[in-house]
Amino acid sequence: MTKFRKRHYINKGGIPMLSSKQLFQIAPVDVKKLALGAHLDDMKEIGLKENLILVTRSGTNGKVQIIPKYMNNWAGSEHAHRVEAVSGGMAGYIYTWLNSSYGQALLKRYQYGSVITHIDKDMLSSVPVPILPLQDMEDIGRKVLEANTLRNEAWELEQKALKFLSAEIEKNKKRTSS
Repeated sequence: MTKFRKRHYINKGGIPMLSSKQLFQIAPVDVKKLALGAHLDDMKEIGLKENLILVTRSGTNGKVQIIPKYMNNWAGSEHAHRVEAVSGGMAGYIYTWLNSSYGQALLKRYQYGSVITHIDKDMLSSVPVPILPLQDMEDIGRKVLEANTLRNEAWELEQKALKFLSAEIEKNKKRTSS
């Protein structure tokens, strides 16, 4: 993806914009919001969708993430390459491979730079992925998708609990101030 243009942030509403660091947090904190009008056209390039694989490209490069359902239609930093698989099962398989010690060693092999290392999209696309029988790759990938579904459920439960807790705190404030 190209270098991201000037960002226009707003306080409420908008598109959640994740930095490279936040991409690896289950419940990202301090998420900035992009103005919808200013960035709607950019979403083809910066938008996230379920089962999209992200690979950080500079600094701490080679970290791999698979996007859970709750991050669908959020935006992500240009500091992570996007890898889109032909199916969910294949996304899970590719994620597993790139995140394995073998995949990580290959990603490091393709990086360049002396102080701040980088991996560009051509180098990332050169990382070999072993081809197993299709059923084996789908079975491996399915486990990742199951874990990603559980991650989504955990996030939804946490959001529900936080909303409940906020409401209880507000009730308590009103009672004590009366």
